[in-house]
Amino acid sequence: MLKNLSLQRGQAMPLIVGFAAIISFATLLVFNNAMGGVERMRTSSAADAAVYSGAVWQARMLNGEAYMNKGMVANQVAIAQLVSIQNWVQYVDRTAENFDDLADVLIPLKIISTPLLAATTAAATATELFVIPATIVTDRVIGALQDTQDALHTAGRVGASSIMTAVVRENDERFEVTDLGILWMEQNQDDWRNFTISYKDLEGMTRKKTVIENSQDQFSDNRSWKWRVPLYMSTVAYVLKEQVVKHGETRLYMEADPEVENKFRWQWRSRDTMSYHVGYFDEWGWPRSPREVAPIGWHQTTLDSGEQIKQNWGSRWSRNKEGEDDAIEESEELIATYQGVRTYRDVAELDTTEQEGRDPRLIVAIEIVLPSDEVRNTSNTDIGSDQAPESKSRNGLGLKVFGMDDGYSESEIGGDRGVAAVAAAEIFFRRPVERQAGKFGAQDSKEEFANLFNPYWDVRLKDSSEHRELAWATRGLAAIPNGAAAQ
Repeated sequence: MLKNLSLQRGQAMPLIVGFAAIISFATLLVFNNAMGGVERMRTSSAADAAVYSGAVWQARMLNGEAYMNKGMVANQVAIAQLVSIQNWVQYVDRTAENFDDLADVLIPLKIISTPLLAATTAAATATELFVIPATIVTDRVIGALQDTQDALHTAGRVGASSIMTAVVRENDERFEVTDLGILWMEQNQDDWRNFTISYKDLEGMTRKKTVIENSQDQFSDNRSWKWRVPLYMSTVAYVLKEQVVKHGETRLYMEADPEVENKFRWQWRSRDTMSYHVGYFDEWGWPRSPREVAPIGWHQTTLDSGEQIKQNWGSRWSRNKEGEDDAIEESEELIATYQGVRTYRDVAELDTTEQEGRDPRLIVAIEIVLPSDEVRNTSNTDIGSDQAPESKSRNGLGLKVFGMDDGYSESEIGGDRGVAAVAAAEIFFRRPVERQAGKFGAQDSKEEFANLFNPYWDVRLKDSSEHRELAWATRGLAAIPNGAAAQ
């Protein structure tokens, strides 16, 4: 019995060695596969982060350009307000002067008219001292906003590529942007350059003029009213109706320069009038509409960007015909530097009859790669052997047992390239949900087409299948991890 035991001594050693080899092989294989999945996820996440960051940058630049447009419009409205205030104060002063002239006949009224005229004259002088420099400063602010808009446009074209490259490197210094990724970034720069244009022609400037006019406040747009004199206050017994009609508004005029193409002269024209109207019965006993009997006060002020515009100069804006004629005849020009409505940037495709014109998109895409010699696996981390044994091992398991494969097929890494990932994002215009629903100041729930007057540009990742197919066609790759799911 003892003799048999001694003959079996050492029989388990080959089995132990064999099991150890199998376990080692399995461990290294699992390690490689696990690290392969991690590297693919990190590469894909880095590609997503890069395109999203680049798209966010460009969306912010578009929204910044929209704010510049809003700022230019707001400051044009501010100039309209300044001209309106100047004209209204001068109109009040003119009304007080007419009242003082009436007091020359009705002497007791001098007690009121004299101090009133002095006060309005002082107010008119003080207002002019404020309005002129305020208009000059506001006009310079508009010029600064225009320059800033141009700078934002340049920054959007150049900055996105730099940001995307920086994000890739910050995620992992081992990542590299491929030549195809660089080509896509250059394509994005070209798309960005053509996505918006500077409008300076007649149609474009007329559109901006309309936006400014629709943005005017109530005081500059329409400060009119009328007051019907009660019957018990009627001055004549047979009078049907007596009215005091006040009309005031400020309008923007543009006129093409006949000597220079795409150059326009601009004018803010503000007019205030007040007249006394009376309606009578005619000889047949029928009431007639009140007619202007006497103008009470009037004034007109203009602010020109160059040579004074005489467009529709004699046109009347209200029923106060005599008052308006007097205002036009005594019109005064506000002496202040004013460059008019500036050129502006807006989306290039404004054709709302086609979907692409209503909803243009700007695409950002990238391809990055983790070189094969940077992949963390048994070959690059000194775990196992990255070379096959030159001869048969003593354990008899054969060659290439510990010459571990990296865990990536040729189709996935493109030969010796490593792990590659493609991602894409899009910049789009969408009115906020609250405004679509008619809430928070929205006047309606209509669709708003893409424009650079409202900062509603947003970003989202998009399906990168088309870019992956292009990468396959370009490099002969059979499978590149998708950087983002379809949205």
